[in-house]
Amino acid sequence: MHYIYQFNIAAAVLTVLLLAIYVLSRTYPTKTRLALIWLMISTIVAACADLAFGFLFDAGTVGVWLLYALKCSFFVANNFCVLLFFIYVADLTGAGKRLRIAGFSAMVFLAVVIFTSPFTELIFSFNDGNYVRGPIYFVLYLVSFTALVGTMIIFLSRRAKMSDFQFFSIIAYMFAVVGAIAVQFFLEIVRIAPFSCAMGLILIYASLERPSDYMYKNTPCYNKTAFYDYVKENAYGRFYAVFVSPKNADYLGRTLSGEAWNSVVNGLIREFHTEFGRENVFHIEGLSFAVITRGDPVKEVAERSFCNSTEETQIYSDFQFCIVSFPEFASYRDKMHEAIDVILDYGENQGAPVAWFKQEDMTRMDREILVLHA
Repeated sequence: MHYIYQFNIAAAVLTVLLLAIYVLSRTYPTKTRLALIWLMISTIVAACADLAFGFLFDAGTVGVWLLYALKCSFFVANNFCVLLFFIYVADLTGAGKRLRIAGFSAMVFLAVVIFTSPFTELIFSFNDGNYVRGPIYFVLYLVSFTALVGTMIIFLSRRAKMSDFQFFSIIAYMFAVVGAIAVQFFLEIVRIAPFSCAMGLILIYASLERPSDYMYKNTPCYNKTAFYDYVKENAYGRFYAVFVSPKNADYLGRTLSGEAWNSVVNGLIREFHTEFGRENVFHIEGLSFAVITRGDPVKEVAERSFCNSTEETQIYSDFQFCIVSFPEFASYRDKMHEAIDVILDYGENQGAPVAWFKQEDMTRMDREILVLHA
């Protein structure tokens, strides 16, 4: 059997390039994007393992255990692509933790069944140098098909939240995978599955994972979209969101020119990144930032001394801080885009430099949000 392996070469090259671009762009790290990174890695492993297997099997000069290792690696990585896509869509649409657990459980099941196949011969075996499908080989396709149907149901139930291009990209990915599964089931020599995944990943990257969507314009700082994603994913954990801005922010906005303003903003960003780490700092608007901390927010943020060396940023020294505590604030995880304006106004109107956003303030905020929707 002579395999058509050129598709695997293209899949490996394309996905390696896409992964490099994705990692170097430093998109804000969340569980959803981690699932996408593992999806890319699985595509690369599937393409490389299948490519190596095709060459060595056709050559007929290597031991059977190396062929077993390569074939098992391909089956695991290839099926993980479908399940990781299921997990990615479940996370992306907020479909729930149970679906994520179901996806991981299916991955563990398949890994055990596939990697024990050299001994059980349930999935495949080699008989007198020939590759033979096992009695439950169809299980691989059954799990993939079930995951794709589940993905489609999740996606269609949340269709309203996505643009037409995003909808098309996910549908195209699913049809590409289904087509590849069908081709490889009937034409074993055509190794197209990793290539179809690679093409789907390019569409997903272009429509759903643009790094610029998570960066504040013309700065190296994450924006409030990234902040909303962080809150949605971690709202029920223990952490504090500290909203920071200089007390004379309005004065600076009126008096500084464009170049001087950019110098102030970039000076603050550099200082906040140095103090708190790039992944914990979010540029909300103007000179307002949100800083994530898991320790004492007063000691770790509010009591810090901020002073950077640019001439423009030395015209102020006092900051105001508004602290929001999670998980107490978790009920607003899906309303942060409305709540954040109320929080910033609250911090501005307090006389003290450090203000805690308390339960009674949340009740008042509910009324203000209702007024905004009226």
